[in-house]
Amino acid sequence: MLLCVSMPALPFLRIWPPKMAMAETMPISPTDPLFLKVMPLRPLSAQVTAALADTYRGPWVYAPGDVFADLAAQAVEMTNAHTAAHPLQWGIDKEELRRRLAFPHSAAVFNRVIELMAQSAPLFVRESRVRAGTPEMTLPPALARAVENLVERIRSAGVSFPTRDELAAQWDAREPFAEAALVLRGRPEIVELADGWIHRDALERTISVLQTVFASRPEIAVGDLKDALGITRKHAIPLLEYLDSVGCTVRKGNARMAGPGLSDAKKRKETGR
Repeated sequence: MLLCVSMPALPFLRIWPPKMAMAETMPISPTDPLFLKVMPLRPLSAQVTAALADTYRGPWVYAPGDVFADLAAQAVEMTNAHTAAHPLQWGIDKEELRRRLAFPHSAAVFNRVIELMAQSAPLFVRESRVRAGTPEMTLPPALARAVENLVERIRSAGVSFPTRDELAAQWDAREPFAEAALVLRGRPEIVELADGWIHRDALERTISVLQTVFASRPEIAVGDLKDALGITRKHAIPLLEYLDSVGCTVRKGNARMAGPGLSDAKKRKETGR
């Protein structure tokens, strides 16, 4: 039996699992005599009891220790199965896990339950995903080589970075390229652009060239970046759009002016930070 109490905005009591004949929703207060009669029926786990400390951080969750432990064990098992089937994904999506567990309450309640389970079970949460075992993602050797081939392609291309379609055509593993793209997004040396990925070294080179160009003129056009880097419009436009987004350049009609991020990058380079 898992009792989920949301306080203080909308007090209610839910009893889970749904297969129990007692399943119902009813208004209730923690000071209500009915509450005091229901709660002592079975001992609560320490992890769940700790959830009662702060009513303003989300739903309160009450569960007998065995139910809580069973739910955590199922979550670990399902998460491990998902990771085995999708080795390029850092865990399973929370909503997918909630669906597979047939958890009957809201996403907010489930998020709170996952937080509590992660305190004692080998579960780890990163944004919208849950991973079991270890927070580190270790790829099988063949997949690791396939990903490194993509990284090397991006590094060797320099400022003439490969597009998404070009990298997808190179991808020869069984797993979908879309999942490989998730791994690339997590690599600190790789930067995602509107249509492709560029190595951070090449991006730093671009910023350094821009600093030199802006030292002699207040504005530049797309052609100026093309000439300075020796690239085509195919690469210059996505590069400038990215530089606009991080504040290194500021668009003014068809021209670009130096943005505050450009001087910040120069300071970081000079100080080594």
